[in-house]
Amino acid sequence: LESVGMPVGKTEIAISEDGRIRIRGPHVAEKRIEDGQLRNTRDADGWFQTNDLGHLQNGYLFFDGRADDLINVGGVKINPDQVETRIRESFGSAGRVVVAKVPDTLRGEGVLVATESTGAEVDRLQRIALDVLKGVGLEASGALHVWHTPAIPMTSTGKPMRRELSRAYVAQLEPAPTAAPADKTD
Repeated sequence: LESVGMPVGKTEIAISEDGRIRIRGPHVAEKRIEDGQLRNTRDADGWFQTNDLGHLQNGYLFFDGRADDLINVGGVKINPDQVETRIRESFGSAGRVVVAKVPDTLRGEGVLVATESTGAEVDRLQRIALDVLKGVGLEASGALHVWHTPAIPMTSTGKPMRRELSRAYVAQLEPAPTAAPADKTD
């Protein structure tokens, strides 16, 4: 993606140690109402820390995704936006592809690659996803879940709803409730 720009006026931008975008300036609200209480939005040095990941290059800010979307697979942190981009480059226009996190009892989180494509395309997508994940340092065969869904949930602005997609995937894995056996009477 292109840069989102440079700070202007008295606005300052920095990146925290964990890669989150921080903003400081007279325009940043000091407090917010949370659970009926006023809470500080800034730290002691006046910085507001966002939940957005980014990096600075020659004074320009680049957006790298949402911190709450990061997938932590056994300590390997995966940015779903970057993985999606790489998968799409190899997969082509065969269908919409979205990457999200799902629970994984062994690794903490696993990688869900959801698509609206079907059949052989899903098999091809799995091979591509494994290669892409290997390229970002993750041997993911046990942590990768490729799922065909009729419709990927999207916001009104066209962004994937990753949490909703994860919930739908997990829900379809859960066994359907079974009816209690009927009493037999002779």
